[in-house]
Amino acid sequence: MAIRIAASAPNIGITMHAIPATCLDIDGRFFNSTPQVSVHDTGNGGRCVVVDDALANPHGMREWAATQALVPPAGYPYPGHVCDVPAAMRARIGDVFTHHARA
Repeated sequence: MAIRIAASAPNIGITMHAIPATCLDIDGRFFNSTPQVSVHDTGNGGRCVVVDDALANPHGMREWAATQALVPPAGYPYPGHVCDVPAAMRARIGDVFTHHARA
């Protein structure tokens, strides 16, 4: 099931100050305006919402992440390394995911 982002979706298509410029596309967007959203049954009555192609510039995000100090996560069993992201970026990601999860 693909869902298009409505014009009222939070923080879509606007320049995000405090988000690293390398993570934005040439139009200053952090998010792709047409991500692919799917909902999957987890088999135990729950659902998993997947928002794919959400970033407008995923290569830029990877470049930015490569410059960050990556560390093993504290407090949860993730098998890789992580880094903190700017609060503005974390908030926008949460806003967009919540928008799609509730759609």
